[in-house]
Amino acid sequence: MSIEIRPVGVSCQLQCTYCYEEGMREEQRSHRYDHDAVLASIKKLGPKDHFSLFGGEALLLPLHHLEELLSISHARSGRSSVQTNGALITDKHIELFIKYNTHVGISLDGPDELNDSRWAGTLEATRKQTARTLHAIDTLL
Repeated sequence: MSIEIRPVGVSCQLQCTYCYEEGMREEQRSHRYDHDAVLASIKKLGPKDHFSLFGGEALLLPLHHLEELLSISHARSGRSSVQTNGALITDKHIELFIKYNTHVGISLDGPDELNDSRWAGTLEATRKQTARTLHAIDTLL
């Protein structure tokens, strides 16, 4: 079993019309990463409990905070995991994923127009985010 840790709450750079967290985003318009609260939550887990970084979009975290959380997970269980829309993945993220044996789950509806409901404000911006995600998947593979 994996326990979800949501370091950035339900914050996300996309505005997918179908997202099950959209209602929560209406209630929680802004979210600030609370480093101490996240670490306190992890300390409450059992020694064998695995956690996964989730969101909103977990990769909105600054890289040094992301590395700290992946490192903690890896130290606990020899692995880490993150669920992402993939559009923010950089080579630096991939280095961390390799270093901390990270399982990366990517939310994607399909290429181009099949993914247009994963809205980024305009069709052009949406397609650009989709292209970034597809590039990230190719790079991860």
